[in-house]
Amino acid sequence: MVNKVRELSVAVIIPTMCTSARADLLERAIDSVFFNKELLIQVIVVVNGDKFDKDLVHKLMNDDRLLILKQVAANVSMARLFGLSHSNSEYFCFLDDDDEFLPNGLMLRANYLHGHPEIDVLVTNGVIHKGDSSVSFINEDEYKDINVEFALSHMNWFASPASMFRAKSVDREFFNFNLKYFEWTYLLLLLVEKKIQIQYVTHKTFIKYENNKDSVSKSIEYAKAYPDFLLSLGVIKLPSKIRKILDKKYINALHGLSEIYLHEGNRKDAWLTHLKCIKKGGVVIPFVHASLNKFSGVNGFDS
Repeated sequence: MVNKVRELSVAVIIPTMCTSARADLLERAIDSVFFNKELLIQVIVVVNGDKFDKDLVHKLMNDDRLLILKQVAANVSMARLFGLSHSNSEYFCFLDDDDEFLPNGLMLRANYLHGHPEIDVLVTNGVIHKGDSSVSFINEDEYKDINVEFALSHMNWFASPASMFRAKSVDREFFNFNLKYFEWTYLLLLLVEKKIQIQYVTHKTFIKYENNKDSVSKSIEYAKAYPDFLLSLGVIKLPSKIRKILDKKYINALHGLSEIYLHEGNRKDAWLTHLKCIKKGGVVIPFVHASLNKFSGVNGFDS
């Protein structure tokens, strides 16, 4: 009799620039998928953009465990959708090329979803590496507070390596959007709007590395895009308690953006943004030169 665990199939979509500098990281990510030997694994690597290393792509294409797709225009949101369009597995998930799964992490997720057919999306805890230290992605004392409001107000636990989706209930059209930043927060709110059942469990299934000082989430462009992103969420129908959080975040984001403009010496845009902040209900305070390291506008959003 065939073990039921072996009947479970999981697709893992890995978008990557596929540059030589990321070769070791990418291979580590791929190897971590195949620790889960009791699953039917489909690994889809999407070469994201045209700046890839030809030798690395050639090596990957000769690995018969992998499906290699190429996307000419670099766009991580579209790369995920492109990869997902080639998936035929019961469950699917995503992995950034510089992160990895813990041994049997995928099997734990698939088994949990298999045993809980009422759940559409499973989100797990993990380990985050910062420099030489390792900590839980979500602190244990915060487990009781894990919900959408926590994700928006404190930290987005709905991160790329943390989630697994049931293919029959989470349509790939959920991923049909073109965002450079904040894509996981946007996806979370789309799922909330459509009443997709999301379950968080405390099991650790992944390792996320945060050693990259050049991460887009630490860039000025990322921070500048934040207010417009929040404004764009107005088209999503959300519960009033979530909408109130987003409204407050928008005010804070405008204040943060005015500080950035002031820091850059752009007093005109700083003043206009400050007035917009006040109009939305922000507090009237004198302009000061703010340290960009203290800019906190994106708390609760994609890391």
